[in-house]
Amino acid sequence: MEPIIKNKTINNIKIHYPPSPRLSSGNPQLPASPKLMPHPVSPRLNSQFPASPRLGSQFPASPRLGSQFPSSPRVHHPQHQLLLHHQNPASPRLSSQHVQPSPRLNSQHIIHSPRLTSQFPVSPRLSSQHPPSPKLHPQFLSPPKPHLQHSPLLKSQPIQQSKSSSNLQIQSEELANQIATAVKYQEFQEDFPNSLKRTLWNSVQFAHRHKLIERSAYQERLIIPLAKTAVFDIYNQYLASRVYDGAQFERSVDLKLLAFNHKCLYYKYALDVILDCKELISVGGNKFECPHLMGDPAFGMMELTKALLKQPLPLESEGPPQPMIIGNKFFEIDNLNWLFYRRSYLKIRNLKKLIEAPRGGKVFSIAEASDQALTEMIHRVGMWATGAATAFIEWNVFSKLLERYNQFVYPIPRLIFLDAMVKIHSDLGWMISNRLIQDQFGVSIPFMISDICQMLAPVSIAIIKTYNIKPTSIQQQP
Repeated sequence: MEPIIKNKTINNIKIHYPPSPRLSSGNPQLPASPKLMPHPVSPRLNSQFPASPRLGSQFPASPRLGSQFPSSPRVHHPQHQLLLHHQNPASPRLSSQHVQPSPRLNSQHIIHSPRLTSQFPVSPRLSSQHPPSPKLHPQFLSPPKPHLQHSPLLKSQPIQQSKSSSNLQIQSEELANQIATAVKYQEFQEDFPNSLKRTLWNSVQFAHRHKLIERSAYQERLIIPLAKTAVFDIYNQYLASRVYDGAQFERSVDLKLLAFNHKCLYYKYALDVILDCKELISVGGNKFECPHLMGDPAFGMMELTKALLKQPLPLESEGPPQPMIIGNKFFEIDNLNWLFYRRSYLKIRNLKKLIEAPRGGKVFSIAEASDQALTEMIHRVGMWATGAATAFIEWNVFSKLLERYNQFVYPIPRLIFLDAMVKIHSDLGWMISNRLIQDQFGVSIPFMISDICQMLAPVSIAIIKTYNIKPTSIQQQP
């Protein structure tokens, strides 16, 4: 069949087009299309050519398809002869001559577990011909482990330890407790006081820059926090010295309880002062540095309250306290210490009476009650329990400061006295109702606080500089 030639006339010239290679493959003069001409077929379609390892049976098969041929050409490539040995005829995965049986399938290579007997080396999950697992059959229960045979829980007689080992254990426990307390106190020492002092620094600088320190309202809101911070820091130094020396407090109160509860009071005070200073200076936007307390404050107050309730009160034999009629000597520092002690004593005694009051014909005994029952009773009178613990801590702080009162230089004694007046003023109604102080002294306390703040306002910059805190920049109002 002759090819069909298409003719086309353009400007009286006939143009002959050869047939398309796609339409004709029989013209010997014209090359046919590669798709229609006899052409060497692809290795995937013609078996005359070396077939693919996956499709051709004449070519060396892949290790995955046959074990009678050598391995894949990729494996025997000259570049890979260093990786696999050329004498290995089959794939390592399929050849039984070169594969080591798995311990789970070959009983000759199984290392028996102590839970399985020697009669059944194969796993119970792989063979149904063997008995079930020893865990389900009582006669195959394994013996106890070697390290448990010497445990005192498995013997009726306890293990006797030598005196030297027991003493060493007690010393190590005491050392661990001291180290833990010191580490926790070091964390407390470097935690929120820095953010509090930076806030006070910025607030005092702002008040002096804008002449606000001359107003009595600003004086009380800034000088009182300076006094409280100084008292907290001085007591922190005392706590740090006692913690690192390993000593204990008087009145059988644990050192860790006092240190942690003092930290809780310091934390609450720091938050109040930071928020008040932020409201006072009204600059810097809504951002402020907020400290974070590690631990549960309620747990520390609970444990301290339990310790105070279980110990005897030394003033119980003296009868009810009498009012302090001492005239103008009321504001002496020794009399203030006695006032704080009687306040702490009365609050603890009232808390004991409140807990042991009969309810429904039953009397609750603190000495005979369990720890859980005492905790539940303290939760019922939570506000009074917190007040008693706080009063005891404040008396302890003031008494320790009084021991070094003569060693302090101006204006530290004024700061300590101002802090004492503020604490009395915060609990003034309770003290007057319990006849601890007279009405005439209670009326004069607010004026005393205002006068001391006015005296300390000019030296507030010098006081804040003693904190040795690097100030942070604050945004000024336009």
